[in-house]
Amino acid sequence: QLRHVGTQFMAAVSFAGTTVSVRSGRVALDLSGAEHLVASGEQLTVSTDGQRSKQQIETWGEQWRWAERVTPPFDSDGKTIWDLVAWVASETGLRVEYASFDAEDRARQTVLRGKLELEPLQALDMIAETSGMEAHVAKGLITLSLAGDG
Repeated sequence: QLRHVGTQFMAAVSFAGTTVSVRSGRVALDLSGAEHLVASGEQLTVSTDGQRSKQQIETWGEQWRWAERVTPPFDSDGKTIWDLVAWVASETGLRVEYASFDAEDRARQTVLRGKLELEPLQALDMIAETSGMEAHVAKGLITLSLAGDG
């Protein structure tokens, strides 16, 4: 039995055992009356003979691409670039860093219109390009800068 509250996770069950990977939040895995807690950035594997193995995992990357493909579109109407970037971070597991106070200020003040029918990283690229910003994604981090500054 799996129990979660407001989290992003994936689970795999096979003849060899059960594996739970958590992107955000916490998951409680109850196997034969024993509860195993799995936190953000952790993966727990429990074999059918009861052996447990817990390891640290990335909260972003190819193993999580499925979540980005199924996320509902971002309704950006009346929201800011800062809101969009926060949504992208939540849906991709990436962290966010602004290259300067000016870049963060532009993101907080630029109001968007319409609904973006794009996957999170596609929406980020499109908005960055049309607002005079640049978005660089590498090693689990989104870095936003003003065009020409970063």
